[in-house]
Amino acid sequence: MPQGWKRPYLEAAGARLQELREAAGLSRPELAIRAGITRGYLRKLEAGDHAPKAEMAAKLAAALGVEVAAFSPRAAGVGVESRPPMTTPT
Repeated sequence: MPQGWKRPYLEAAGARLQELREAAGLSRPELAIRAGITRGYLRKLEAGDHAPKAEMAAKLAAALGVEVAAFSPRAAGVGVESRPPMTTPT
């Protein structure tokens, strides 16, 4: 399970995925079949336990009829300000 600052991003993206699935009128099993993944993996994505690789995000987006950008942290309601500042090595 992701820890630290990544967790809010994954949870927001997972909630966004679930929101898009429900808006499309699809059950978890229906979306899993359309995207070619298991229901268990989809459940973990929606729970924010995993982040999909680019190829998987593309399959999910196609199955939902949306752009991949719909899964971005900003689309999910999480801004960059939630992320800790980057530090420069000294």
